[in-house]
Order: sequence, then C-alpha cells, then structure tokens
Amino acid sequence: MKSTPHILHVFSTFKQAGPQVRTVDILNRLAGSYRHTVMAMDGHFEAAEGIRQSAEVRTLAPPPRRSSLVYPLTFRGLIRELRPDLVETYNWGAMDALAGARLASVCPIVHTEDGFNPDEVVRLKKRRVWARRALLNGIYQTVVVSNVLLDIALKQYGLRPDKVQHIPNGVDVQRFRPAMPRSRRQELGIAESTLLFGYLGHLRPEKNLALLLSAFAEARLENAVLVFVGDGASRGELEALTQKLGLGARVRFAGFYPDPAPWLAAFDVFAMSSLSEQAPISLLEAMACGLPVVATAAGDTRAILPPAQSPFVVPLNERPAYSRALRQIAENSDLRRDLGRQNRERAERNFSVEAMVSRYERVWQGAISSYGASDLAQLLTVEDCDARK
Repeated sequence: MKSTPHILHVFSTFKQAGPQVRTVDILNRLAGSYRHTVMAMDGHFEAAEGIRQSAEVRTLAPPPRRSSLVYPLTFRGLIRELRPDLVETYNWGAMDALAGARLASVCPIVHTEDGFNPDEVVRLKKRRVWARRALLNGIYQTVVVSNVLLDIALKQYGLRPDKVQHIPNGVDVQRFRPAMPRSRRQELGIAESTLLFGYLGHLRPEKNLALLLSAFAEARLENAVLVFVGDGASRGELEALTQKLGLGARVRFAGFYPDPAPWLAAFDVFAMSSLSEQAPISLLEAMACGLPVVATAAGDTRAILPPAQSPFVVPLNERPAYSRALRQIAENSDLRRDLGRQNRERAERNFSVEAMVSRYERVWQGAISSYGASDLAQLLTVEDCDARK
C-alpha cells in the first residue's frame, strides 16, 4: 500500500501573513492527500491555528542556529533523518534549508517567492541575488506569485523558463463576498452614513501607512473615518502621526483580528499605500467583498485590478495623487458601487482559490513523481549494466 506523501514546509515565520494564509488554505483543501511538517525559523506558529484537524500537519522547531556557512549542513542532516517526499521552502528566510535540502539529495525541492524583506524594498541585495542564481536552477521548480517576480526570476536570478512558474494567489469568493453583516461598524460606533476607509494588514514600514494617513488628512473628507486593522512595529509612530495631523477620532486602530472577513464587510473603501507588494491577498479579499480600492502601484496591484480601477492606483509615495484619489472616490457613490462590482467579478473570474490550489498540487505531484521516476530510471540503468557484464 502506497504511503501518503510527506511534505516538509520551511518558513522564516509562521505568523499570520499572506504566504502563511495561502499555505493554510492549501493544506486544508488538500486534507487527506498529503502529510505535512511545518517549520518556522523563528519558532512562531500562530497561523497554524487556522489548520483544520482533518489536515495531517505537525509543527517542528528549527535546529539550533549555527554560522551561515555551517547551518545548511545542519539542515542536510535533519532532512536526511526526516526523509520527506518533498521540501517546500518559502522566500529568502528559508534559503539555508533549501541549501541543506540540496546537499541532502533525498527528495525534490520546490521554492516559493512572495516578495522581499524590508531591506530590499528599494534595491535587491547582490549576495542574495547570486545565492538564488546558484541554488534555484538546481531544484525542481520555483513558484512566484506575481509577474514582477517572474521578470526578476528570469532576468536577475537567471532562472531557466522551465524552472519557474507564476501561480497567482487565489481568494475564496464564498467566504469573502458582498453584503455580509456589518457588525464591526456598530462595535466602533460608526454610523452607516459615515464613509469608512479601511486598511487591513501588518503595520510595518514597507506598508508606508504614513502616506495613507497624510493623504487622508490632506483630502479633508467630510463624514469619513479611516480604520487600521492589524498590528506591527509601526503602530506607535502611526498613532503619534494621527495626533500630530489632528485627525483624532477620525482614525481608529482596531488591532489584529485573525478573521478579516467581518472587517472587510464593514469597509466602504479598501486602502493600501505600500512601497512593496507583489500580489497581496488582502487586496483579493477586498475585491471579492465588492469593495472599491485606492492603492499605490506596487508589484502587480495595477494588473490585478480591472482597468476601471487604474485612476485609483497611484504612483508610489505620491501624496497629492493619493489624496486626489481618496477625494474622487469619496464624492461619488455610484462610482464606488460600480468599481466594487467590477472588482468582485474580476476576483471570481481571475483569482479562484480552487484554481490556485490545483496548480500548487500539480507542482507538488510533478516534483514527487519526477524524482521517483529519476530514481527508477537510474536503478534500471544500473541493473541493465549489471545484466550485460
């Protein structure tokens, strides 16, 4: 009887963020087809709370940290001990594990790239580019979530076209949908007549939320409130800036909530101001909820949204353009309704979660079967040689 394939997933962290949310969704939807071990290099596994009991998943702390030159050897030993059927690594923070898996040579490797650390928002680090060039052409495949990353993988990392695949993120359009209950507004005491702009995600420097705050203040919108749902290192600075700009009760900091759907249901407009994104899952969730969007042109944001949204996707870090976009969308309820409808249709048509899960599974199956086929071919060659002696 054939055993259930075992996949080792290695993340820099398994806190709740885009790559982790996507992976949890995939593991849940493929429950029973695979066994999974999830390792987080920082020892944080908060996102694992969303994994259903039907998915066979265990978490594993990383081996003790050693020097950058020796750490891949540690992973080599660990992977040889675990002997998974596939190693799946995520982003730069798991590159030591990827190198160790290559040294172990016991199973195929798939690597997924979602974006960059804050220290590479402006320019990629040459050492990391060269490391990817050296490592990624020697694994089964690299998956990227955006066209921007696909271009980088081909042109800067020098990956062969057959070694890289673009799989767009997907969204559950049944879970995220228009006309859900708007109870979060009531909890905050925000009337239905008040226009509620909302941001959902981490409060980190690369999200450039000071731009959103400043543009909101500059727009001088009547009867409008801005809510930040999420937490992070920038919260204190943003709260201080809120007071400095005199926004007071017009800006709320709701904190982190594991389920974003009720908050998206409460928003009238979804707002993003990032310096660095690729294919943000929160954007897809907002689109599926039928929300109009004001955003910066980071990563694939403009390409993800329908053409009618283009005037509301502004250049990075340009406050006047962002402020104008906020005013224009605030002044026209028919426009908001039309954009929301088109965003919902686009999410349903182009970003199906079922299609995303199916494509990831095909990559996993292809990797596992190709490795087994390679081993079998090598064995048959050896036996054929022995038979000729």
